[in-house]
Amino acid sequence: MPLNQNSLGWLPDYPDQRDLKLSDLNKNIIKDQSQNSEYTASQILELAELIKKIVSNTDQKGKTSLDERLESIIQKNRDEICFLTVQKENKYFLYRGIKNAKVKEIQGKLFSILDKCCSYLDPESSTEIKKDLEKLKLENGYFGEVTHKLIIKFKAIWEIPNKDSILDVDDETKANQEEEFYQYDSKVTIYKVLNTIHNRIKNKKEIENYEEICRNCQEEKDTNDFPEIKIGDYGKIVNLIKNKLEELGYGIFFSEDEKCSSFFGFKTDLIVEFFQGINGLQADGIVGPSTWRKLCQKNNKVINISQVNDIKNLKAFSIIYIQKRLRNDFRKEEIKINGIFDEVTEKVIDEITVSKSEEQSQLLTIQEFLRQIIEKAED
Repeated sequence: MPLNQNSLGWLPDYPDQRDLKLSDLNKNIIKDQSQNSEYTASQILELAELIKKIVSNTDQKGKTSLDERLESIIQKNRDEICFLTVQKENKYFLYRGIKNAKVKEIQGKLFSILDKCCSYLDPESSTEIKKDLEKLKLENGYFGEVTHKLIIKFKAIWEIPNKDSILDVDDETKANQEEEFYQYDSKVTIYKVLNTIHNRIKNKKEIENYEEICRNCQEEKDTNDFPEIKIGDYGKIVNLIKNKLEELGYGIFFSEDEKCSSFFGFKTDLIVEFFQGINGLQADGIVGPSTWRKLCQKNNKVINISQVNDIKNLKAFSIIYIQKRLRNDFRKEEIKINGIFDEVTEKVIDEITVSKSEEQSQLLTIQEFLRQIIEKAED
């Protein structure tokens, strides 16, 4: 083909079976003799030869020479070889332009979730989503522009920090398993989040006695009959929980558009865990009877983090929760979970919450520490 007819110039043919015969394989392959591979191979060979000579070297002079050479090899390779722990992940990614049955399944779940939640959004967002839901049927398994927009909206509603439309999908055998509770964790795939919320909404029972719940909560009456609320729930009852958290100093962790939101997303799950852990409850993110009881107590009976100026002033069960977070979230293995604000705990928290400005002092406030956990989870 003339060059003036092809802007790319000459294009070679793809190789075929005529280019390389099995008999010529060895001489046609270029063997990598890089410094690292040669260095490793020569050291292994030398080590093998030295071990072979151990039996024959019986005199003291030979033994001394052998020991010196072995020690030299050990010193050279001591920091050269390391083994890494890796985790196998059975997942794949869906993005714009793909068409398959999994995309169609996701579109169906998106429609089910957003159609039921529209009434709890502001009028402008609700109208926009309803228009897109009507168009969604036309894509029918194709990951197009409408699917792209609705996934981004889904992530925003349910407080997922990832703002693009790419979906990572779990291994099929595990994706549909429902767990007792869900944690704000980067290892949880977006498909698992969507599936969890879809199942929760599908099995959701309408709360008819909302006014009675609010009244009983205000008067600190029995909370055992209150509904269990967790990720995937939405409505006025979630708004009540968020307002209670805000009264107790946790409102600083919500952005302005989330403070009055009626959706129990992954960030709300994490903040409920904070409240539970600081107040000596099981930190599972589920608002059950004990959490309801603590939320409805007067401020003098529950820890208000906006009134805690220093972490060391917290009670022992709060320190235990913080120490667990330090070990699990920040990999601080030197921390002892003993409920005592010891020197090691203080030093580690100082390292995490220290201000970047040299003019400001170190921050040991519980709000700053919990904010660091959120930032780490969203990173």
